[in-house]
Amino acid sequence: FGSSKELERQFEDPFCWRNSGQLQAMTSTCRAGFTYLSFLAVGTSCGWFVVNGLYNLVANEPKIAKGGQLIGEINRNGAVASLVLCAFFGGYPFLFGKISYRVERWSSTFLILLSLASLLLLSVAWQVPAVVQLCGIFGNIVGNGSILLLFPLIATNYSGWLVAPVRAGTDLSSMISAFLAEAQSSNGVDQRYPTWLLFAFYTGISSMGLLAWCVILKYRIGLRSVLDDAPEKAHESQADLEAVSAVSTAVPSVSNQESLKEYSHNGGCYHGKIRELIGESLQSFACPWSLLAPVVMATLTQITQWSIVPTIGEIGAEMCDAESCSGKSGRFVFRISLTLSQILVPLGSIISSLVTCPSFIFYILCLLQYLSCFVICAATAGVWRSLWTSEAGRALFISSYALCGMLEGYVITMAYRYIGDAESIPLVKRHSAGALLSIATVILVSSCAALLGAAVSDGHIACIDP
Repeated sequence: FGSSKELERQFEDPFCWRNSGQLQAMTSTCRAGFTYLSFLAVGTSCGWFVVNGLYNLVANEPKIAKGGQLIGEINRNGAVASLVLCAFFGGYPFLFGKISYRVERWSSTFLILLSLASLLLLSVAWQVPAVVQLCGIFGNIVGNGSILLLFPLIATNYSGWLVAPVRAGTDLSSMISAFLAEAQSSNGVDQRYPTWLLFAFYTGISSMGLLAWCVILKYRIGLRSVLDDAPEKAHESQADLEAVSAVSTAVPSVSNQESLKEYSHNGGCYHGKIRELIGESLQSFACPWSLLAPVVMATLTQITQWSIVPTIGEIGAEMCDAESCSGKSGRFVFRISLTLSQILVPLGSIISSLVTCPSFIFYILCLLQYLSCFVICAATAGVWRSLWTSEAGRALFISSYALCGMLEGYVITMAYRYIGDAESIPLVKRHSAGALLSIATVILVSSCAALLGAAVSDGHIACIDP
């Protein structure tokens, strides 16, 4: 009876109604904030944390950098591993059918665990060259595996806006690694605390991402089928998910020999059916025309930021030294360039989560990012050498290095947001567009990184003393 009186009092007291509305709004805001932070934490653990940690290791430990050759070796070996991963990812739909939500979920969990194990291993054996190379391979698998699996998983099965915090989280790890490495050594030579402690900090941060991912999976935080409250939206969401799953059942995989045999004999010609099977499998990477331009432009920004700039950036910084390739000026230019880049990359991702970018501005920003990469290439090639050894040239190099990273963070996140927010396009088409962006990024970035990494590690691209 007491509760009935309280209910009547709430109906009669408008102030109580206002408090109830304010409480609901506050609860909704807190829930959205918790969701954002959870996916942000996942991004810090499942991304390029390991690779960024290795880049900072090279920047702060000149004795193992070998004049930029170590970065070339890391990128070359990691690129080969990424291409193998990409070949498996591309052949999976043909062998086993379309990748299911369950496989994407558990694969993403494995990537987070692999990242955590790599950082833990580096904290105890970073001086061992074989361990550095092995963790470089693991780091590239985690980073590219996140592009292939985690981003499409979030863009299609979770709210589209949650791609931004995940992408920002992957870049936030680079910011954290840059701050901690800068605190360890601001000039790339003298150190304030040991390197094993630096990787211990990285390991602790990565473990929080694993915890956040476990909470997301357990309570289904941000899942589309949970967020769609209206019956119409829930029905539509379920229909879309069934449409995505239908792709895997409509095309038999070669692992199911009876299904493949029946599939081939029903239509007559075996080879014709195999071609049809391959064609159906390629539909997993079909991209609607309205999303093709953002996918292509965003892929190019990935090549400039993750293939070209990190592979030759250290050599370009050494070319900015007026005395020698091993001078302190060059080490300082590389240290500050890497720090600013790893700080501004997540800033670009966070900005992209605020508002959707008009398409013409998106394309202008892409061109500006390509131009900043050209500046790094010009310095590395020794074009206008007198410019780069001047104060103005060093400032231009540092700003171009940082701008290239910030614009990449903005462009790639906005491209995934275009895909996730394209409500007029069926979910199955959005998923295939996201898969195309992911696999094209990994193939092209890894191929370019392998070629450039081999050239750097073999000494074909190297700093030349003035």
